[in-house]
Amino acid sequence: MSLINQALRKAQQDRSPKRMAQPGEEPGTPQFGGSGGSSGMPAGILYGLFAVVGLLVLAVIALTVTILLKPSDSSQTQVTSAPVVPATQSITPDPSESSVSQPPSPAAPLTASSETSAETAEAQLSVLEELRLAREAAEKKAAEEAAEAERAALAAAAPPNQNIIDWLSSAKVTGVRMSGANSKAIINNEAYEVGELVHYSLGLKLIVIQETRLLFEDPNGKRYMKRL
Repeated sequence: MSLINQALRKAQQDRSPKRMAQPGEEPGTPQFGGSGGSSGMPAGILYGLFAVVGLLVLAVIALTVTILLKPSDSSQTQVTSAPVVPATQSITPDPSESSVSQPPSPAAPLTASSETSAETAEAQLSVLEELRLAREAAEKKAAEEAAEAERAALAAAAPPNQNIIDWLSSAKVTGVRMSGANSKAIINNEAYEVGELVHYSLGLKLIVIQETRLLFEDPNGKRYMKRL
């Protein structure tokens, strides 16, 4: 700005017609030095000086505008340089929104494979039930056979019933009739077939009829023989 003021002051002094008289010159007589002005400065230099002043003024104006616009440019740069969220980053959806936006799925129809699976499961259950019943029957039969064997062992180990021995000793066999399955024996004037009880209180049963002997059996399986 000081250069501008000096240039303006110098131009004003050059335009003034009065100047101090030089020695040897008459006062009031103007002196002209060729094509220059009253100050003796050439016109080309004066015009160049004005052009320089104008350029300085334009430079100052441009610098001022640049300084005023610089903050807005920096703010714009900060806005545009904001970090961008990567596209690969997943965003967790809101459970309430997903439950509202997704309609309930209809029940799937029963397919042939599901029907086949149901039939297979039912057949397997039937087979398992049959196996269970067979196992229970086998266990029951085994238990019965074990009980029978135990009874037979006890009967074999038991001593003969003395009361039966005494009764057979006193019993009278008056005759036998051999007729195969219908054979009979007469004991104490009573006719008995094979398998009939001959003494209820003792549980004695006639099991064999032969011409020379009779065979009896008590409830314990103990057998007794009476010769004829």
